[in-house]
Amino acid sequence: MKKKMYFIIFGANGDLTKRKLLPALYNIKNKTQNSPEIIATGRRAYTTKDYINETKEPVSSFLKQDYDKEKTEEFLNAIEYQRI
Repeated sequence: MKKKMYFIIFGANGDLTKRKLLPALYNIKNKTQNSPEIIATGRRAYTTKDYINETKEPVSSFLKQDYDKEKTEEFLNAIEYQRI
């Protein structure tokens, strides 16, 4: 049975999120076949689409050998961004 995982990332515009948190959550998704629900929060006035577009390149570069374009797109498109 798959368990639903929920994550809220505070300060999602920061370097730590792009270098460590999102690649780790991507790996969890691919290794366990669980789809974590991710809400990214930050102070910047981004739409979810803006956030995903800004995050795509840094996250892809830190995935190294686990990078798969289709899976990365699918993972990032499941993120919801909320301004706080």
